[in-house]
Amino acid sequence: RQKNPLKNPTISDTEQALSGIMLSESGEGFMKKFLKPLCGLAIGVLNGIFGAGGGVIAVFFLEKFLDTEPKKAHAAAVLIILIVTPVSLFFYIKNGYADYKTAVFAALGGAVGGILGAKLLNKIKTSVLHGIFAAFLLIAAYRMFA
Repeated sequence: RQKNPLKNPTISDTEQALSGIMLSESGEGFMKKFLKPLCGLAIGVLNGIFGAGGGVIAVFFLEKFLDTEPKKAHAAAVLIILIVTPVSLFFYIKNGYADYKTAVFAALGGAVGGILGAKLLNKIKTSVLHGIFAAFLLIAAYRMFA
């Protein structure tokens, strides 16, 4: 009888079977696969309600619930918002909330800022990134109530 190379001798057969159920072939846990669309739903709802901040929420969910490394979480958040924002934008335009003139000028500055920010991301340590992110959140929270 051949020995199973995947069998871990330190855990029981039951635990080995359960770990096979909880992990897919890619090694991704069942719970993570289940949480991904739930996190996406929360990000979409919050982006739709607030019109902004979806990226902040996305970074939080990606890091805390899906164990995404911080720099990858920031990059993934941009991609998520790129997909989610047009859906929210459709309803904002439909309801007459769009200010095109302001949006165009702010988007031009945002494009330049996006380039600078993406280049800086490679140079910033994760601990510094977390500090900047936390400071931004605290300032934004203060401004909401001041």
